[in-house]
Amino acid sequence: MSHARASSAPPHPFRAAPWYEPELEHRPCQCPSCRQGSTALGEPRLMVFRLLLVVLGGVALPVASLLVNAQLHVVELGTGGTVLVALSALATLANLVLYRRRRRRGDRTVLHSPPRSTVLLALLLLGALLGCLSWGYLALLFLPIAPLSVIAILFFGLGLCGLCPYGALSISIIQATHAARALAARIGRRAVLSLVLASLILPPLGAAALAVHAAAARRAVDRALDRIAQEAPHSARRMAAIAALSGEEDRLVERYLSSHTRQRQEVLAEAYLRLTDRTINQPVQDRLDRRGSRFTGQSLIRPWWFLEEGGQPLSRQLWRLR
Repeated sequence: MSHARASSAPPHPFRAAPWYEPELEHRPCQCPSCRQGSTALGEPRLMVFRLLLVVLGGVALPVASLLVNAQLHVVELGTGGTVLVALSALATLANLVLYRRRRRRGDRTVLHSPPRSTVLLALLLLGALLGCLSWGYLALLFLPIAPLSVIAILFFGLGLCGLCPYGALSISIIQATHAARALAARIGRRAVLSLVLASLILPPLGAAALAVHAAAARRAVDRALDRIAQEAPHSARRMAAIAALSGEEDRLVERYLSSHTRQRQEVLAEAYLRLTDRTINQPVQDRLDRRGSRFTGQSLIRPWWFLEEGGQPLSRQLWRLR
């Protein structure tokens, strides 16, 4: 008598019923109703941790770096640079508050809730792109001293200023990507691409135009100084050549700082004295004090070097830091 195979045995009536349909099985947190209920349970800890990283890296650390830089003068931001950094941090905070994101507990997908206003969404995108430009440029300038910043963060604020642009740049890129995708769903990819390209190209072109204008103004001042040097002392023609420099007093101070010959410095000092009835010594000293750093005698990073007299993005005394 042959025994029946296990596969040919009839199914157990309770374990594998013939009327059992796996497709009809209800699995919690997978159907739309359970998914909708799971989102109201709150955000996971991972999402909250990411929010804290954005606040620390994109808002708190830039503000702290501004305060440290005001004391140490690591970066000569000036008024324009300070405003750009503050606007970039404000744009990061605005994206965080107005462009909400939350994660489901069931399938861990991120739900994006951009603002309903298309104009507001476009402004958030422009703010994130401004942060990309500002932090990207500062990160490029800080790249030569990035290893030094890692070590220096244990001792003084140089490391804080040097490492701040890299984290803030990553946050701005992520926020700009999310805002661009949300805006493309409303106005189209071509319009968003045009907006992004214009926002990234026009500011560098404007900076290049300012650099060309500053170079042309420096050449005009140099030609005027050459004319002054060629005229006889205390002559009417010499006084007329000096009067032609009216309104260029600040540029005369900058030219004095960048001049290395005594003869040119004497001409600059005379021109400044005739135009303002004051000696050039105190304005030069004030300019040096504004640029001063307790480490090198001048700021390490000069973002506006292309607008200055013989400026360099990094100080020549960088490697003689003590």
